[in-house]
Order: sequence, then C-alpha cells, then structure tokens
Amino acid sequence: MQTKILGGGGNMSFSPARVSQRDDTRSAQQLAEGEAWCREIFAAMTEGIVVMEPITDEYGSPVDYRYLDINPAAERLSGFSREQVGGHYILSTTEYRPSI
Repeated sequence: MQTKILGGGGNMSFSPARVSQRDDTRSAQQLAEGEAWCREIFAAMTEGIVVMEPITDEYGSPVDYRYLDINPAAERLSGFSREQVGGHYILSTTEYRPSI
C-alpha cells in the first residue's frame, strides 16, 4: 500500500514500514531500559522532585493536584515518604500540603 502526499510543488509517495514482532520486542526492551535509566537519575538527584497530576474542573482549570511520586531528596526535604503522599490530593489534604 502506498500513500500519496500532495503539495509543495510536487507529489511524494511512501510505503508504510512493516514492523516485525522482533522489532516490537526490541522496542519494548529499549523502552524498559530507558525507563530504568530515568528512574536511576530520579532517585540519585540531590534536588527534591515531586511529580503531580493536575485535577481539573469541567472548564479544564486546575482545582487540585494529586501526588504521583517523589524522589528520595524530596522525602528528606519534606519529611514525608513516597508511601505517605502517593495518591493523596495536595489541596484537600492539609497533612501533606507544602508550607510556603
């Protein structure tokens, strides 16, 4: 199957590449290795990092944030473990709200 692209003063066509199961396996392995590498950096950082998910209202405006993860440096700085804050909402839970 070929796809034609029009425009730019001429025509161009291409054929979609076929992806084998071996390519899928290699891609999954590369993805896993990349995620492990990022996780190692996240854990080794000296800066505190907090990953949060914004909770939005019906208009798309943020109304709260949910803790997804914190790194060890953030645990040391905040005094909370990732198990304590994971899944909690920042504005509706005063216990885990950062002091500013």
